[in-house]
Amino acid sequence: MKPTLLRAVAFGVLILGLLFKIQHWPGAHLFLLAAWGLALILLIVRLVSRAPIVPKEVARDVFTLALLSVIVMRMLHLPGRGFALGGMVLAALGLFWYERDRILPGKGDRGAMPWLFYPALVLIITGTAFRIQHWPYSTTLILGGLALAAIWFFSSMRADREQ
Repeated sequence: MKPTLLRAVAFGVLILGLLFKIQHWPGAHLFLLAAWGLALILLIVRLVSRAPIVPKEVARDVFTLALLSVIVMRMLHLPGRGFALGGMVLAALGLFWYERDRILPGKGDRGAMPWLFYPALVLIITGTAFRIQHWPYSTTLILGGLALAAIWFFSSMRADREQ
């Protein structure tokens, strides 16, 4: 199985588990544990395979595992959440570094300012995850993300009119 497909399946199982958690249906913990296991298998498959290691893909895989670790450890009250959160932040910084050309376009690029869109997307998704977990600051994260998305939307409209 390809690592990218395995990562997509892990995120799909995560979303399904969070849906079960939101609806208070039984089995949510099993879905989340399965997603966590898939992310761990993903890293093992990537390390064992003979394919060349691409740092960007490894950063995505580590971010996936750390994100799932934070969610599962929080839900099951397991120790080590701080380490998982630290790993997630480091992997996110690594992803930002590898994707910097897509996030921060060069001077000649006249795109719709993706450097506003991606942080807005991250804030909205993080705020939604905080809301699901009943953590503090969820409303602030969601509103901040929506405000950035609105600024991006209006600036992209202005950039389209200028062209």
